[in-house]
Amino acid sequence: MGLKASFAAAENKSRGDLQEIISKSQLYKKTQMITRLKNERQKATLSSIILIFTKTSLIDRNFSQSELLEITKRIRRFLDLEDENIQELIFEAKKELSGSIGRSPDFVVAPFAYLGKIANDKTKERLFRYLTEIVAADKKTENEEMYLLEIAGAAFGLSEKSVREYLLGTELKSDLEEVQIKDEWKDSFSSQAGGEPPVIKFEISE
Repeated sequence: MGLKASFAAAENKSRGDLQEIISKSQLYKKTQMITRLKNERQKATLSSIILIFTKTSLIDRNFSQSELLEITKRIRRFLDLEDENIQELIFEAKKELSGSIGRSPDFVVAPFAYLGKIANDKTKERLFRYLTEIVAADKKTENEEMYLLEIAGAAFGLSEKSVREYLLGTELKSDLEEVQIKDEWKDSFSSQAGGEPPVIKFEISE
């Protein structure tokens, strides 16, 4: 089964089914050591974010230093960890995605589909914009990258036209434009009891 067919099949899976696939990864097991993550959903969400960013970088079989730095920066937007800790998680994801489990379309698409189901529209647009910026980090866009972005965009409910507009906008964006106030989110991962600050800057759908 190819990626597109796997994405279509994943649409019929529940959040719980997708979370179970993600929870079998070594990356997910490493998130258990992050004590600030308070429940399994937060661990699955962080694992999914790292997996989709890393897969997007790996799809052209060229994992560049510029892409590593871009992924690190983007993950830090969601959870404030030291670069060393973030990159340890990225390299775990890279190892899995390059190994036997990474050849399973179900495993590859699960984190995209999971985020597509739990995130609200604002968060899905933000995630997708970050994916296009990771692709553009090495200054070129391969056919494999466009293919992945198109089917990932569909999982996030974006049209093919929107996908191409996001990518074009990212390629044309200057370094100055990279600093955007809208990235300084204060929203929470989910509703919090007791008014505690959010662990992950991530909005979920109702």
